Amino acid sequence: MTDEQAHKLRELVFVNTRGNLRLPWRVQTSNALRRIGTDYGDGDVLRAVIQASDGQPDLLAPPAVLDYIVAAQPLIVLELFERRERAWNAIDLLRNKIEGAARTFAEAEAMRCGWSLTVEQTHKLRASALAIPEEARRPWSVQTSNSFRRIGTDRGDGNVLCGVTRSDGQADLLAPPGVLDYIIAAHPFVVLELLDQCACARQALDHLRHKIAGHDEAFAEAESMCLHAGQEVP
Repeated sequence: MTDEQAHKLRELVFVNTRGNLRLPWRVQTSNALRRIGTDYGDGDVLRAVIQASDGQPDLLAPPAVLDYIVAAQPLIVLELFERRERAWNAIDLLRNKIEGAARTFAEAEAMRCGWSLTVEQTHKLRASALAIPEEARRPWSVQTSNSFRRIGTDRGDGNVLCGVTRSDGQADLLAPPGVLDYIIAAHPFVVLELLDQCACARQALDHLRHKIAGHDEAFAEAESMCLHAGQEVP
């Protein structure tokens, strides 16, 4: 994950935490139709519609919702978890190698406090990302050929999320198992918290380097733990 991708994701989080989108998302299934909405709207986050012009099924969402879903796809979120854990593991390594800096390490550790992401939310987000079928774990993109929108990979047209027309003429969402649950778990506020946790971990490591002189070998080892050529996603 590049810094540019992280910046884009953070921007999309803020765009998608306005109005009703700030509220918890859930899969709504009344009338046997699937859509994603909040307690204040029916399918107000994402739903399928039938285009009046040509009868094709399409996805309807507030501006930037589809871009956010792509930016916060499982590949990215799993890498954020790994970045966070690598940074704190590096700090633990330094704590074991450097003596006499307990106060400085306590200052760094304090940067970890005050997080609002619960253990349950963390587990649900990670588990949902890992539950995505293998064929849907490739980089996602919004596909718009033929003037209708869907989300797919380089190996499938709308193979992550698309609208379909049922036998009764109603528009419905179609997705591989786990995809809708993942989108719910990756609510913008949850991903924003994860981004902040990664930034805090990096700041804590920089704080230690600034405060503790010498120990270049230990810091070099810690830095190498944080290096990860993550899979870039378009």
